[in-house]
Amino acid sequence: MAVPYTVNFANARCSSFTPVFEDASPWSYKEAPKTKHWANEPESGESERESRRRLDVQILLYLSAAFSVFYFLSTLSMIIYKTHVLSYPVGRLALDVCLLFLMAGLEVLRVYWGLRGNLQESEGYTGLNLIGTGATVLLALYFVIWQSYVLRADVIIGAILICFYGLTGIVGFGTLAGFRRSEFTCL
Repeated sequence: MAVPYTVNFANARCSSFTPVFEDASPWSYKEAPKTKHWANEPESGESERESRRRLDVQILLYLSAAFSVFYFLSTLSMIIYKTHVLSYPVGRLALDVCLLFLMAGLEVLRVYWGLRGNLQESEGYTGLNLIGTGATVLLALYFVIWQSYVLRADVIIGAILICFYGLTGIVGFGTLAGFRRSEFTCL
């Protein structure tokens, strides 16, 4: 006697396959018939929009990571230049260098969390990416505003970096909201 049976997988993403008990193989999967609209299946425009948003986050993370390497090297070289040309306070020099290396470490974690959260559609990693973005924005503001000697080059590259962080944060919040919305439509 063949009895159709549907299993509700709590952690599974939207799936159109339904397990069906058949005569000899109780765990065979048969593709569910397509109808006008399944409740757990995203509309065609919605899936394209979500994939485009994820692609935007991915591109922004790669661009901001590449620019962050440039920012780190140029800021380090400007600190070295300032110590040779200007009378840089010794205690402030150690603070600026330590904060620059802290910023570099946070940037590596921020990009890793962002890429992993985006690829796995994980709210936790995406949230950590946004927290890391906030921390690195504060450190970038330090180097633009409160550093001992601020050169025009510091202001220009710092402003570009803060713009990258702002764009990444805005698109990251949108992606996080998309993850939350797709979770509710799958239930």
